[in-house]
Amino acid sequence: MCGNGSGACPKDLLVADLMRHLMYAESYGQFSLGRENCQLLAPDHPGSVRCPNGVAVMGRLIRAQEMFG
Repeated sequence: MCGNGSGACPKDLLVADLMRHLMYAESYGQFSLGRENCQLLAPDHPGSVRCPNGVAVMGRLIRAQEMFG
């Protein structure tokens, strides 16, 4: 969520927002908050976003889809 990632989702999915919502559920134990916010985003699948800090963005987005889908 540092804003330094390259690439973009071809479906205009707000990747940083989705990552934040997943963090609500996994790190803070607030599944309902994460899911509610996630449901407000576009339902399309993630594109190819690359993190210069080594975050496995694609894997995290797949996890969010599995958790909130």
